[in-house]
Order: sequence, then C-alpha cells, then structure tokens
Amino acid sequence: MPRGSKKPITDILQNGAWAGQQAFILGGGPSLRGFDFERLRGQRTIVVNLAFLVAPFADLMFSMDYSFYRKLRIGGFGEITTRRFQEFHGVRCWLELDNHDYPAPIYYVRGHLSNKGLPAKFEQGFWTGANSGFGALMMAVCLKANPINLLGYDFKYGPDGRGHFHNLYKAKPSPQQLSRFRKPFEMMAGPLAEKGIRVYNLNPDSGLRCFPFRTIDEALFDQNSKPDASPLEDPVKADLGLSCFPNRDLNCFPFQAKTASHFEAGKEALDGQTNDAPAAEPDTPAPSPDPILADEGGALRAGDGPEPGPGLEPEPPGGPPSHSGGGPEPGPSI
Repeated sequence: MPRGSKKPITDILQNGAWAGQQAFILGGGPSLRGFDFERLRGQRTIVVNLAFLVAPFADLMFSMDYSFYRKLRIGGFGEITTRRFQEFHGVRCWLELDNHDYPAPIYYVRGHLSNKGLPAKFEQGFWTGANSGFGALMMAVCLKANPINLLGYDFKYGPDGRGHFHNLYKAKPSPQQLSRFRKPFEMMAGPLAEKGIRVYNLNPDSGLRCFPFRTIDEALFDQNSKPDASPLEDPVKADLGLSCFPNRDLNCFPFQAKTASHFEAGKEALDGQTNDAPAAEPDTPAPSPDPILADEGGALRAGDGPEPGPGLEPEPPGGPPSHSGGGPEPGPSI
C-alpha cells in the first residue's frame, strides 16, 4: 500500500474529467524550440517532466522518474527551475511503482511493468511504457480526452544534434533508447484507434510514425478544441499571485506567489531573446545566458547548480531503486 501522506490522483482528478475535450501533451523534443506555447493557453494541457518550464498554465504535470523528483526537490536543476516548479499551479502527478513517499501537493497513479492494455480508469493504474511521455498519454486516456495532440514527441535528434528543447540534461538518449521508447506507442496505436481515441502527432518530422499527423493550426481549429473552464483554479487569481490551492498543504516545497512577470520571463526565454541581449550600458553588467534554453555548453548562471538530467547521475549507496530496476529514464525521451 502507498505510504506516507501522498494522495491518489483521484483525490483531485476524476476519471473522464476531460471527456470529449481536446488535449495537448508537451514532451521534451527539440522541435519545441521556438514554438509559441501561448497558443495553448486555455487548452487542456499535460506537460511531461521539464515541459512545465514553458507552459506554466498547464492543467497537469506528469512524470514517472523518482530521481527527477529528488533532483527538483534539492534544486539540482538550478534556482530558476526550482522556482518555476514551486510556482506551477497545475496538478502534479508521479507514477508510482516503488512505494516512494511523495508529499503534498504531489499526487500519484499506480504503474505496471507489464502491458495490461489501455486503462479504463485511474484506479487500475497503467503500463509505464518505460517513459514518461507514454505515461502522460495514458493519463489523457483515463481523463477521456479526445482528440489528443502530441507536441515534442520527436524520438530523434534535432538538426543541431540536440536531444531536448532545453539544456538541463547533461546527456541525451541514445538511438537505442529512442527506439525502445517508441515501441509502447506503436503497440498501443491500434487499440487507441479501435476505441475511437484520436491521437495526432503535431511534428511531421517526428521519428514516431504510428499516429496520423496534423499541424498546430489544424488542431486549434478542431471543433472540440474549446474546453470548459478548469475546475482546478481561477486563472485571474493565479496570475495575481494568489494560490489556487488555498486549502492544500504545500509543504513539499516553499510556496512562492506567482506574478505575471514570472510568466513573461519564461516566455522571453522560450523565444530565445535572452541569448541575444543588447549591448549593456557601460556600468551595467551584461545579462547572463538563460539557463533553460541556452545553447549546448552554455554557461549556467552562477549559483544555479549542476545541469545533469534525471537519472544520469549514479544513485547514492542505499538510495531508492529506479522505476525499471535498470536506472531511471533520461528525462522525456522525446
């Protein structure tokens, strides 16, 4: 049985809560560099692992990597990433395999190491598929979102050799890992279609070829693209810096109020403007490179800490086992 104070996802999200509504899932692939994430504001959105950095308005953040959680908790991705995680006002959910203790406000859903088919509801749990991007898709299935649009599900390197849209992982998945990560999607493409669940890949150059392709413009013009108002928060209060979870224990991290400037700062970094800063005034130091989207090898801001990705550093002696028993995944595989 789950231990500690952690709570099942059904305490805050009910099965079928997004029935008939369109959803977008943001992975970590390099095709997301330069994408205007503001186009998704108001849409049902799930972010995988570090994608919360670029879509702070998302309804749900999903991960299945415990070492990723630990790194976030100790600030291992740097001050900016830690702050943006604290300020994320959507639901945070981790897949649970090894009975880890996730304190509030993190929720969990049970995972299985073997393929048990498409999940019908959260209480059943679902197959991990060995990567968080697949788990996020299963979350959308439990929520009964339809259609489901995949962004940043690249499963291949970018033209410049990047493995992700950000620079926060020290290494990128190997070609063998990318191939392994694709297989669960390929196995589930048929069952999803048979159930009438429409899944679209919004990157026509993706290495994932088992779902039909369409563009972001086509997705946003979809007749089912306008969700009802989210029951989880008041977006006006959220942007004013008021906690959208006023009665929830936030002792997992120190809570900081949000301001619109925080979101604008994230958007500015997303657009790549911070890396092309204008010449500084004579007595003004030049701005530091943005630690989220700087080019590979770009210096991190002083005090931001190391940049290795989840699962790429060795587990300390006696530390918790990974979700697969062979080391956790290197962040979003896509």
